[in-house]
Amino acid sequence: MRALTAFLILFLCCGLAMADLSSHEAAARKLLEVTRSDQVLDTTYDAMIPYLEQMAAQHRIEGDTEAIFDRHRQRVWQTLREELNWAKMEPLMIATYTTVFTEQELLELAAFYETPIGQKYLDKTPEMISETMAMTQQLMAEFSPRLEELNTELQAELKEHRENRQ
Repeated sequence: MRALTAFLILFLCCGLAMADLSSHEAAARKLLEVTRSDQVLDTTYDAMIPYLEQMAAQHRIEGDTEAIFDRHRQRVWQTLREELNWAKMEPLMIATYTTVFTEQELLELAAFYETPIGQKYLDKTPEMISETMAMTQQLMAEFSPRLEELNTELQAELKEHRENRQ
């Protein structure tokens, strides 16, 4: 009888824990839905296009090498869309959100994003991503010569170290 009672208590506790977990996951899923996270992923890919174009310009991709670069870019896009698609990302994001936020916090965030100002924020997100990417590209262009210089210094130091070891 004690074993049966212990089993029933354990069963009920596990059932309540599973119900709590699924409601927590449902809250995370709701937040992802109201924030249009699946669309943000596509917007992020689209925002990367100017970055790739700038990369092509920096590597002096022109003339007959343009076709090679375009094929490579298409393969990169295809790989990104296959490997980082929403079907694969959603469960990972739900796991992250349920780890970082309580169920109540997720519900409150979802409620905020359902308000007019929350919707405006979501509507402006693609523009913010594009502008942020453009600013980041500008900053990278400004300090990339310094990074190249540091890399050259590192290569020289490593070469000297290897030669002195022998």
